[in-house]
Amino acid sequence: MKKLFSFIFLALLPMVASATVYDAYVNGIYYNLSENEAYVSYKEYDSYANQCVPAYRGNVVVPASITYNGKTYSVTRIGGHAFADCKDLKSVTIPESVTSIGYDAFANCSGLTAITIPSRVTYIGEYAFFNCSNLASITIPGSVRTMGVFAFCDCSSLATVTILDGISYIDESTFKSCSSLTTVNLPSSITRICTEAFKDCSSLASITIPESVTTIQNGAFRGCSALTSVTIPEGVSEIANQTFADCSALTTVAIPSTMTALNSCVFQNCSSLSDIYCYAENVPGTKGERHI
Repeated sequence: MKKLFSFIFLALLPMVASATVYDAYVNGIYYNLSENEAYVSYKEYDSYANQCVPAYRGNVVVPASITYNGKTYSVTRIGGHAFADCKDLKSVTIPESVTSIGYDAFANCSGLTAITIPSRVTYIGEYAFFNCSNLASITIPGSVRTMGVFAFCDCSSLATVTILDGISYIDESTFKSCSSLTTVNLPSSITRICTEAFKDCSSLASITIPESVTTIQNGAFRGCSALTSVTIPEGVSEIANQTFADCSALTTVAIPSTMTALNSCVFQNCSSLSDIYCYAENVPGTKGERHI
């Protein structure tokens, strides 16, 4: 009996290793359905490989609506993992009806070179475009209010980022290790640059931090080895740990009158730093043992 049970269990393993997760399949695209809305989904999940089974390749056009079993649904979301690991995916056209791009939605799509985020999108999930290694540029529309951690991390070909007025912070590691990034346009709506947001962006030679920014967190620009100068805007009162550490080309820093404290290792290993202009009435207090 035990041998029979083992045989049945082994026979069923291929069935449970991959589980389908979609509700509808229409014109080459998988969807989950809810009320009157449809969310782009993936075909199945391989629990052995711990990843979604790639289901898309080439050029994909997502429609604004679909009809399934006689009912029409508006396509409002690119669901979590929807296109993840689809290495042969070249392009995706997202309709204006979409308002959300989910967790890991395009992660590891190494063939994706460009994508347009529609003007109604308010949410870009964590790891949404993680390791899209051939993505060259991106514009974040003003409608976006949340852009999750690691959203564009490891996009090694990403050279230009334009963020329109709307979002209030750059989240943790959002553009970390984007080694080709040379141009970043930050909007005046930004108040906070979070931990390691631009860490190891080794081609970033300059960046204008908007006057609206009041907080720059740990290691935000650490390892930006091409960065030559930076002006910290009025309103920032404290520079966090290792904010500009390992910026080996940094020669000039301007510290605003509002600055009250420098945390540890702020300018650690900034071997070219020669000029620090401090506009504070009193020299900012120091926290920790090393700053340069």
